Amino acid sequence: IPNGFSIFKKKVERESLVRQPIPFPTNFLTPPHLEDTKIPSLKDLGYSEEEIKSVDDIYILGGEDTALSIMHALLSTFPETEQDPLILGPFIASGALSPILLYNNIKKLGEGKKDKRFEKIVDILLWRDYFRFMLKKYPNIFFKPQGTKNRSPQDHPALDGNEELFEKWKSGHTEHDFINSVMIQLQKTGYIPYQARLIAASYLVHEYQVNWLRGASWYEEHLLDYSPATVYGQWSHIAGVGTSEKDNKALDWQKLIKTHFPNGLPKLEEILVK
Repeated sequence: IPNGFSIFKKKVERESLVRQPIPFPTNFLTPPHLEDTKIPSLKDLGYSEEEIKSVDDIYILGGEDTALSIMHALLSTFPETEQDPLILGPFIASGALSPILLYNNIKKLGEGKKDKRFEKIVDILLWRDYFRFMLKKYPNIFFKPQGTKNRSPQDHPALDGNEELFEKWKSGHTEHDFINSVMIQLQKTGYIPYQARLIAASYLVHEYQVNWLRGASWYEEHLLDYSPATVYGQWSHIAGVGTSEKDNKALDWQKLIKTHFPNGLPKLEEILVK
């Protein structure tokens, strides 16, 4: 597997084929004499009334039916609306939605032609696979401060940082309102749009000079669609120590805000496709 993402993408598109989804089964065989059981409630599992009430306003519901509904609505309106394709991330991460099914639905809409509307979603899927392969190629390399770079952690500019600054970033009390809104939404919902993730990460690493591993760990704790390869892979590139050399670059987070969020961060209920 080549380290450069652009080379990886070209090789995949030129030499590989994504299989069709497995057909839905027509019947299910279940073992005989199963005991009669029921799904336990949150109260049965030991959660307090206060804890149960705290998830009453949960935004992202689970299940394959919900995933398929959102996928079809997203693909039928994208990109004319402001829908963020990463809203499907929690369903893919939990196994409720197959990335193979998503890919094939995109290709069906394009009818074999190159459709620029959906290149963004396909790129996200390719990055997901790329990071998984890199994690296999370099075991544990995503969890080291220097990443793939042959230098000591002390040589890297974004490895220390003030504990107070990290706390300000986590709690949404920085000097920038957009960053604050991103971090608050992350804690409340477990979801933030794709570009917002990169913006908040760039702010922590390049403005506050805080160890990128600490930011990645915070995402790991809060993102509903967390996967180790993708999260740590993205952060390592933002910090300049990732596997794809050309993608090791500091992002202009202020320009990204103006480009992708001119009206501020949309609320999650505005992003979800009904």
